[in-house]
Amino acid sequence: MKDFFRNKTNIILTAVLAVLVVAAAFLLWQMFGPEPIKAIDFSKLNEDEVKEWQTQYGVSDDLLTIRYEYDEEVEKGYVVYQSIKEGEDISDGITIVISNGYDPNLELELPDIEGLTKTDLKSWFDTNHFSEYRFEYVLSEDKPLDMVIALNKSGKAKRSEEIIATVSAGNDAENIIITVPDFKDYTKEEIDEWAQNNMVNVHYTYVLSPNYPSGAVIEQNIESQTEITVGTVINITISQGNGVAVEDFYGTSRSYVDNWCKANGIKVAYYYTASSLGENLVVSTDPKAGTLIGNGSTLTVYLSEGQKEKETVNVGDDLLNMSESAFVEHIKSLGLNASKSNTTYFSTTIASGNIYSYEDGDFPIGDTITYSLSIGKYSFNADEFNNKSKSSVNTLVQNLNARNAHVSIKFNNVETSDYSENTVYGCTASASGINTNITCNVAIASASSGSGGNDKPSVETVNVPNYVGQASPCGNDSSCTIDSINYSVSYDYSDTYDSGIVISQSASGVVNQGTNISLVVSQGIKTAYIGDKDLYNGGDYESSLASINRNLSVFNLTIENHNIQNDEDYSDGQIISIIVGNLGEAYTPGEYPVSTSVLVTIAKK
Repeated sequence: MKDFFRNKTNIILTAVLAVLVVAAAFLLWQMFGPEPIKAIDFSKLNEDEVKEWQTQYGVSDDLLTIRYEYDEEVEKGYVVYQSIKEGEDISDGITIVISNGYDPNLELELPDIEGLTKTDLKSWFDTNHFSEYRFEYVLSEDKPLDMVIALNKSGKAKRSEEIIATVSAGNDAENIIITVPDFKDYTKEEIDEWAQNNMVNVHYTYVLSPNYPSGAVIEQNIESQTEITVGTVINITISQGNGVAVEDFYGTSRSYVDNWCKANGIKVAYYYTASSLGENLVVSTDPKAGTLIGNGSTLTVYLSEGQKEKETVNVGDDLLNMSESAFVEHIKSLGLNASKSNTTYFSTTIASGNIYSYEDGDFPIGDTITYSLSIGKYSFNADEFNNKSKSSVNTLVQNLNARNAHVSIKFNNVETSDYSENTVYGCTASASGINTNITCNVAIASASSGSGGNDKPSVETVNVPNYVGQASPCGNDSSCTIDSINYSVSYDYSDTYDSGIVISQSASGVVNQGTNISLVVSQGIKTAYIGDKDLYNGGDYESSLASINRNLSVFNLTIENHNIQNDEDYSDGQIISIIVGNLGEAYTPGEYPVSTSVLVTIAKK
């Protein structure tokens, strides 16, 4: 027994000692352990400096959330806001908002151009951060040199929209001799400067080209040493190099996209959109993944706003019979939007024009509440029923009752030759409380003599219009039912009919109810892409021929061979020219109807 008590005492003493050691260690860690990380003043830092601070102090991504917002005051890339003040502990996390620069989608009222010079207007564009504006010159008898004549837009415009300002080049064209240089060794900036100094308009086309370095001039539509006048338009094609395929960025971070764009010489523009992805992760891109884009192109990237809890408000259930204007004002005062339904309802208790129904309950701020209006008690109108088919009248009654009309209908079959068979006529109505009881006659054919009463009941018919050359009766739907006729829609290209117009239909005129009719609807002229001739070079004649047939055989294609046995200006397989219809070689790469004639000349040994 003594040994037992002695051992038990030792165990207790050991346990107490262990607790004391742990407590002492904790106190020492509290006194001499690492200091908690505290926030600094980020207000003057840019994004790179924030990330340097994160690395220096070992702050995990779980603790640091970076958000991006457009800001009119803070320069792009600099901190707009921090959720934790300077000197406070960030152990529960910190959010830092980085400026995304000026909002490119902000709409501003364009200036009154009366009396403005080109310099005045350029200053206004730059001050208001418009990014896509350009000037074009025209000769003018009325406006002095450099005075603004017109804008291609009026009213409000987004900062990112293309704004073209037409500027006077004066009227002394005869005394101005402009000689076009050879632009092959010019940069775009040098071309722009030359064009501004000479009041000439330059339109650029950018194409991918393996034969020219990025930024090099491939061709100009007006040859060098040609004399032109002010206001002339020169079309210049510039290479974007070989191009690079856009990666599939879905779900990747903004910084990953930034690094890829920097490495490949691509500009990037970010926009935010609602998504179930985490905040600042890529939802989609324009162009899409796999598309080749050239040096200097802009990649538009849509980032997720993340799933954020929205403040909610309650729309009560006591707003029925309120006037529409009062209802809409009340809904807007709650921070919601109101949308009126196209369907109205009959009511014996709610005045015409007042609220008949609406969505009630809790809604996030900014949501839209749909409502419908009463048009008062149903009033019978015989013209809605007479001279229609029985099936059409039944459908009308169903639609009226779906709108709370409380209508019932009874048909009397009448043998008559005054109306076509199955035509409804002589409709009358009587009221009973909130109900309207309608009685109509239906014309039926007289019984045939000698039939012995064994005639089969007649089949109801419908007179189907001929829709060829008209808009599809089904709108954008692939099928619809009208007057008990079932229409199914298929689509085909057409050189004759515009998109949405019926090309052919399987039946028209008088047909039985329930008949299935097929419609073929135009989806417009079939087109395909024609690029610059450099896109089709295959390396040798056979490869180039295969490339042309693969890419252009859908057109009215003619291929001519140019023998270069004694011609050192061309190499075997080089595409010498592509002539598109009556545009010649001055065509702009893009979509053309497949009926277009295309003539390709290939160099061949």
